[in-house]
Amino acid sequence: MTEIERVVDASRYVAAAYSILWVALVAYVVSLGSRVSRLQRELALLAEVVQRRGSEK
Repeated sequence: MTEIERVVDASRYVAAAYSILWVALVAYVVSLGSRVSRLQRELALLAEVVQRRGSEK
């Protein structure tokens, strides 16, 4: 195997590693986004419950 072939093979591995890293990062950001959305909905629901209880008194 020549030096050029080794460099090409190595660059493929580096590209694959970066691709996996980017996919994992995007999945993590999407996961965080969905968690934040769920927490916002729950917070809005709690605020509504607190407001109702405050107006009942």
